[in-house]
Amino acid sequence: MRSYWVNNILLATPLIMALTALMSWISVKGDSLQLSAIVVLLLLPLLLVVDVWCIVGAWRAAAGYLREGGARLWGWLARITLALGALQLVVSVLFGFLPDADEYWQMARGIDPLGQATLSLSADGRSLRLEGVIGMGDGERLRALLAGEQGRELRRVELVSPGGRLREAEKMAEALKQHGHASRAVGTCASACTLVFLAGQPRQLTPGARLGFHRASTGTYNPVFEQLANQQLAVTYRGLGLPESMIDTTLRTPARSMWFAPQED
Repeated sequence: MRSYWVNNILLATPLIMALTALMSWISVKGDSLQLSAIVVLLLLPLLLVVDVWCIVGAWRAAAGYLREGGARLWGWLARITLALGALQLVVSVLFGFLPDADEYWQMARGIDPLGQATLSLSADGRSLRLEGVIGMGDGERLRALLAGEQGRELRRVELVSPGGRLREAEKMAEALKQHGHASRAVGTCASACTLVFLAGQPRQLTPGARLGFHRASTGTYNPVFEQLANQQLAVTYRGLGLPESMIDTTLRTPARSMWFAPQED
């Protein structure tokens, strides 16, 4: 039965956890989306081969253990565990990876399937409008614009965005905070966009504008990684001065839903 422990506990389980962690990190942070997507596409086939090899080897070991007169309870418990592990592997591939396979492929080619935000300077150069989904590279684009000649007269950033890549929004927030510009929501500013809004000083909501909040999602079925991602989200919001009551409401709002904060908050 030693093969069972070596194959599944020492080899397969750490590999699965490492790949799941990487996929979670890409979804939530994604500092280098292209490189990370390439790693996932390379590691997943390797993981599948190793996992199948581990399961087959351990299954044979359990069968040999039973043939040699080993305790039937332990032999069959090992087989049941292996069968459940194989089922989990199939479910993870079918529902965890395959739905996002095209997204990983595009990111590996340097294309963000979410798209990118549009950055438009006003004629007088004092206002910058950020509109659309925040995608790969947008954080660096904003940082370069604020630090360059175009950003010399800039006073505020106007926001209309449904959200997007959390790490890119964090980079935008860092750049906006560094340069001390104001932020103004002129429409719906939701999810990751709220980080950029909160980084501005002062902040303003125009009539009809609204801020939308919800939990972070790693895109996996692992509650541990989901919890870690939302702990980090709470830390980020606290650093930007969001009241604790609003953070609590945000973390209670499912990732597929949206809580729109009352303007008086």
